[in-house]
Amino acid sequence: MRLIQAYMSKQMPSSTYLTAEYDAHARTLYLQALRDAVEIARIPTRVSSPRKAKVQKVAPSGGMLFRGAELKQPATDSPGAATPTTTSDSTFDPVLDELRRWEGMGTKEYEKFMSPDGLLNEFAMMWALREAFPLHFIVFKQTASHLPHEANVEQIFSRAGLLADPNLDPVNLVTLVKIGFNKAACNPSVEAITDKYMYYKLLFRGDAKGNAGKGKDKDNDQAASSSDPLVESDSG
Repeated sequence: MRLIQAYMSKQMPSSTYLTAEYDAHARTLYLQALRDAVEIARIPTRVSSPRKAKVQKVAPSGGMLFRGAELKQPATDSPGAATPTTTSDSTFDPVLDELRRWEGMGTKEYEKFMSPDGLLNEFAMMWALREAFPLHFIVFKQTASHLPHEANVEQIFSRAGLLADPNLDPVNLVTLVKIGFNKAACNPSVEAITDKYMYYKLLFRGDAKGNAGKGKDKDNDQAASSSDPLVESDSG
């Protein structure tokens, strides 16, 4: 949801703060949300009937009805020319139509919703543009359904209350709460977790200055040397 809101926001391009992979994923979710909004809004997909090629009317005398029409004869009058064909069926896609207008929107159309500090009031903007961009208005209501209020803080307090313990350090509690809320956005590998563990372990001991890889190699070397009989005989 947050990726969709970040991509469709007019505050700034999402590519300025998202990686290329996340930005491409955000666009995919954004387009899918617009497609789903068509079903919610029940906007029909119109198909225009094929248009016939215009043919100059002929007067009863056999000549062209309008003066000067002979100066620009249709291509079919020339020998061997192809017969004029009708245009193919053109389908009106509400998603593509609204997407084209949304991406082509200039800053003059929403600069009146900018506050003096440079922040865009997207709630006021989307309400004013709800009729011109009904699909974006539906997606906005789904992804930015409310302004931040006390419920957001209560969620954090509830998670902190579940993790709280009289013997738990406040700094560790803050770390655990952050992990609990953001674990879905980060799935590190076992090696990354081990390196981070060794980093803080060595930093706590004061044996190193944050080089987890060296610390891990140091522990492995010590374990190997303690099990080596040659080392034991030399030390004896």
